[in-house]
Amino acid sequence: MSVERSASDLAYTTFLSDILSRHDLQTVLDVYHFVRQMPYGGVGVRDPRVVYEKRSGTCSGKHILLRDLLNSLGYKANVLQVFLYFNKGIPVHPTMPKELQEIVLTEKVPDFHNIVQLDLTDSTQPLLLDATWSDEMKSYGFPVNDDWSGEENTLLAGNIIRTEEIRTDIVVQKEKLLAGLSPDELALRDRFLKLLISWISASISA
Repeated sequence: MSVERSASDLAYTTFLSDILSRHDLQTVLDVYHFVRQMPYGGVGVRDPRVVYEKRSGTCSGKHILLRDLLNSLGYKANVLQVFLYFNKGIPVHPTMPKELQEIVLTEKVPDFHNIVQLDLTDSTQPLLLDATWSDEMKSYGFPVNDDWSGEENTLLAGNIIRTEEIRTDIVVQKEKLLAGLSPDELALRDRFLKLLISWISASISA
């Protein structure tokens, strides 16, 4: 391992420890709800440092941060890439722009969504944690998991069609998986995410 890599790893470990200390995060529930309460936003922002700084992120950055904070507490957690049709887990709301409503209702938007798999020693099955939606989205019908108690899977942002191989290089893996989608699928995904994030941002700030 190079000196540069060692210094980078140490800086990131310190970054995570500072978050745990500053926000008094001591348990799985503390960490999960802390990350979950960061609003969904920022297409393409997958660096957990940026997610924390902006207190906002999409599924990749939020769940990488969630995984790393849980690991820092001594838990075994991994980020999963799951293939689903992301729009099918989105409830239609009349305040959405018409184009967004139409995509939710009539299209299938392919995506490689990220969640966290948490292995607990006293549980026969790992728990699946989805921290995508913050409490601001509850009144719009989104599954925000505000009442999650840590004893079962959380509600997910969509129905899993398949799960990809567990990898540590989540961002690289996701980029390769997305590159396997057709140009039309990528264009639809991009348009959907931009409309969704714009609507969420306006709804939260209203």
